[in-house]
Amino acid sequence: MRSFKLLAMMLALALAAKIPGQVPELDLSADEMTTIDAELARQAEADAVAERGPYISDPTVVAELGRSSGGGSCSKLGRFAFGCFIQGRVGQSGGRPSGRLGNPFELHVAKLIQKRITEDLAEFQSDGGHINERLLSDAGSRLELVGIVNRMDRRFVLGPRSDVGMREDCGEISLIYRFTYSIFDGTATSRLPVTMNVVLPALPNDAPKELHPCQRVAQKWLAEMDRPRERSTARQVADLLDPKTGALGQLRGRDIDRIELNIQVFRKETSDESNHRMGSMAAYVIRVFRWDAGQFKASYLMNQIDRRRLLGLEDDGNSCDTPRPSGDMRAAFVKELQTEAFIRDIDNGTLVIPFPYLACRAISYSPGGPVRSGNSPFWENEKGGDTVITDDELRKMIDMAPRPPVMFRTVDDLRMRLNEQSCTGCHQTRAIAGFHFPGRDRASTPAANAVYLPGSPHFYGDQLRRVDFLKLLARGQEPRAADYVSGYASRPLNRYRSALAATQLIGGWGATCIMPEMLSATQRQWTCRKGLHCEQQYKSANAPGLGTCVADGDREIGAPMQAGVVTSPVFGDDYYERVLPNKVKTKRDVLIDPPAGPRVHPSNSFYVAHQEFYTGDITGGGKTGREKAIIVRDAKTGGFPSGMLRLSECIGLPREATCGLVASTGFNTCVGRASRERPLEQCFANNTSYSGMRACSASSPCRDDHICLKPIGYTPSTADELFAKRSERVAAQSGYDPAADFGQKRPGRAWLQRNGGRGDNRGVCIPPYFVFQFRSDKHPDPDT
Repeated sequence: MRSFKLLAMMLALALAAKIPGQVPELDLSADEMTTIDAELARQAEADAVAERGPYISDPTVVAELGRSSGGGSCSKLGRFAFGCFIQGRVGQSGGRPSGRLGNPFELHVAKLIQKRITEDLAEFQSDGGHINERLLSDAGSRLELVGIVNRMDRRFVLGPRSDVGMREDCGEISLIYRFTYSIFDGTATSRLPVTMNVVLPALPNDAPKELHPCQRVAQKWLAEMDRPRERSTARQVADLLDPKTGALGQLRGRDIDRIELNIQVFRKETSDESNHRMGSMAAYVIRVFRWDAGQFKASYLMNQIDRRRLLGLEDDGNSCDTPRPSGDMRAAFVKELQTEAFIRDIDNGTLVIPFPYLACRAISYSPGGPVRSGNSPFWENEKGGDTVITDDELRKMIDMAPRPPVMFRTVDDLRMRLNEQSCTGCHQTRAIAGFHFPGRDRASTPAANAVYLPGSPHFYGDQLRRVDFLKLLARGQEPRAADYVSGYASRPLNRYRSALAATQLIGGWGATCIMPEMLSATQRQWTCRKGLHCEQQYKSANAPGLGTCVADGDREIGAPMQAGVVTSPVFGDDYYERVLPNKVKTKRDVLIDPPAGPRVHPSNSFYVAHQEFYTGDITGGGKTGREKAIIVRDAKTGGFPSGMLRLSECIGLPREATCGLVASTGFNTCVGRASRERPLEQCFANNTSYSGMRACSASSPCRDDHICLKPIGYTPSTADELFAKRSERVAAQSGYDPAADFGQKRPGRAWLQRNGGRGDNRGVCIPPYFVFQFRSDKHPDPDT
């Protein structure tokens, strides 16, 4: 992707803008506009490749499938309204939900889930920024269906099904829900960073026995993928629920196997010293509840080892409620791993660690992903001790491999492979604030709080493999071991490099890579494409050589702007020290100067965010004009990994950038005062600023630890009215000083004319904790 050279060309083409009220702006030549439009068209084609897969995510279709309002019995609600669907497990799916809007914390069938989660939340009450438990149990809260995902590729997870014992397994179907609250008579509404995954067998428990039992299920999903997208919502829902031909027609609550819960229990702000300079820090509790003897009971997490039990240490609350076995569990576990069958499964990505070694709860931390020891259950303490499996023991496994492994060659490869097959290892890898499927928000959600892409980069990078597996089953073929092979969570399989060539998912901007000096000693040949190079933002023994693909030459919008070292003296305790662009000695040293290379429009300026907290002078230091604006903008800033380059206005945007609305000074204060008289939506309307941010789509995802928000939707025909209404609201705020506020100028004409005059419809890359619905803190208290 071309860098800021476009801006230099634009300087020679400066003309006064012809749109009323617009700051003079550089126009693009017809050739330049044609070039950008051609690139957007290519990206749209690439998006179609990346987005094709066996899942349901259209927000209007999903809303109807999970509709929980309309009154009366469950028969009048959506097929997958949570309160009705879960009660199908006890044969009550036809009656009324036993809680308003099906809130799971009010359902009798989920009473053990409620009890366990209440205990978990109480454990973290002392941490600042903890989630408000009352938002989960409030009468106005509900679980909102956000997507349905086919995981028949998990057919390798054979085992007992509730109530039916051992049987043929065709993999799984996941119904994914997000917690949503509505308080103060609906004037404060938002989703929360809480996801519930309801997992069912892809083949219903009462399905008749057939020669190829999975074939018909796979054929239905492939048929749905081939149907035209232009169908009405009603037609799509009818097709999906058709009992004979619909992909979802045979799904019933009575078959629910387990419920998986991922909940952000607290978020610490950047200014909190206890986060060890990692930026804002969030912790997530991951739980699994399996149906057992008429109840959903807390159960083991697949491949999430119980580190403390294996090491003979005191239980930290993550262990299962079973007696501790006698003997050296660590030695027994390593011996079991060091067998040909287990080594082959680790290589294929089909590992299933036996239950006695597993935990029943996991705690995952963000940001930082794989460089954080707490996300790596197979982490090794370089100083000895506190290690489940040593380098020497891993080398023995490599030597024992029955055939040359496909996915690993070195100890670092194998340790990462093991970590990524755990819950915490996958949870933070190429994810969105710890979620791989947050769902796409509905049209009514304010742009500054609305998710654009329902899935993570890892999710999109894995769709071709999942489709291939479905095709194999649809032909009635029995999968071989090689057919189950999955890639690392960090990066799609290289065998799909050609098919994904038009996308950025393999070796493109923001992709995971291995530093060149380490390529000769690893099976992970993760290189960057032409025009990009691998750059390491975190040097860490927890993830040696792991980097990110960024542009050669000048920094592009959205690029990381700093690098540092992460050390972990003990498991779960990670410290960050910045090295570039300068070591931080004083509070002011955290500021990073804008790059000198690329040129920008005279009405615009670069802004460099950073990872560390900085409290500046929010008054502007007695200055006036532009100097005051810079001082105000730099105040109270920072807080996310490796920083980021953006533009202070949506004027003269380079091709990799688009215009977004981001939270600005006063946003947190505003949301803290939300009430019936002060609707939460006012904060998204009044306390945000225009900014030139990295554009994103399914084929061109954001960097790690960023999320893709929906575009603000301005076009040449609507921009004047939308800008005028917003300007009036912002100017009406008490104490507003336009001279001291970046991000309030009207978005530029050249940006509005992109895409053949339809406007730039790509999403906007934002650090996830700058997005209200991905924070456990600052949400209004329903009791006030």
